Amino acid sequence: PLARVLRGESAAAVEALLRPPGRPAGPLVAVRARRLDDADGAALGAVAILRDVTEWMQTQQALRRSSLELENSNRELVNFAHYASHDLQEPARKVLSFGELLKARLGAALEGESRNYLDRMMTASARMIRLIDDLLKLAQVTAKTGPLEPVALGPALREVQAEIKEPLRGVQVQAAE
Repeated sequence: PLARVLRGESAAAVEALLRPPGRPAGPLVAVRARRLDDADGAALGAVAILRDVTEWMQTQQALRRSSLELENSNRELVNFAHYASHDLQEPARKVLSFGELLKARLGAALEGESRNYLDRMMTASARMIRLIDDLLKLAQVTAKTGPLEPVALGPALREVQAEIKEPLRGVQVQAAE
């Protein structure tokens, strides 16, 4: 790089990466050279800065490998979540469907506690279907980058509170809208 700069190959500077001859695994050195001119533009000499960039280059390569592995892992996660959500939703849908059939056939014959059990079973099945669908959406979102947005948790909190028959002792829960 010094000889190239002194020959005037670059108006500003020349940068190169060098390894010792015969040592492909040896240290990698970045060389930046600049010609020093006098007031008339005649070459006075040159200055060079040498930096060992071996570790930096290895870190960059490791980062690229990790990034590719993460992309592959995210793709596999989305695929798994898609198939798993379908497999998990099917039994929950059947429970919900059979509950609807029972409700339609037995209708008024169901009283009190039996009606309550059937309603709770159907509500829980519907919630399970939504949760599985939300997990699939979460897997898809985490595989993509994008801005995060605030989420209102009040409705979900009220739904959970409605499902809990006995209040949790000594615990206060509040949600801001």
